[in-house]
Amino acid sequence: MAIISNWDDTLDTVLESTNIRKYFEKVFGSYSLGVEKPDREIFRLALHEMAVDSRHAWHVGDSLDNDVEGAMAAGIRPILIDYFGKYDGAPPGVPLARSLSDVAQILDGKTQAKQIGNLEDSGTKRYLASIWKNR
Repeated sequence: MAIISNWDDTLDTVLESTNIRKYFEKVFGSYSLGVEKPDREIFRLALHEMAVDSRHAWHVGDSLDNDVEGAMAAGIRPILIDYFGKYDGAPPGVPLARSLSDVAQILDGKTQAKQIGNLEDSGTKRYLASIWKNR
């Protein structure tokens, strides 16, 4: 699992100080890469580094523009996470989660993800995730 984030040079420090970094194999920060979401290049770099085909990847994010549209442009299935009820819904075929528990259920194929097709291949252990609120 990886993080793709539009963040400044403090990203690693924040992840370490919150004791979250240990859960992610890689961190792809826009500051260090010189490219930001929604540019599909940041997603392609992450896919390449993680050795994951876009057809087997998910991207979880809280922005329709940066996360959903960016992931889709790179051929990655997005999940829109909306902790605060900012969105009434998600675009057609895009699951909407209100919590990380919802995301887990979607990835397990138990809820809205059923709407977007067969998830037999979603059992892969590598998902691309952006769970941080963009600054």
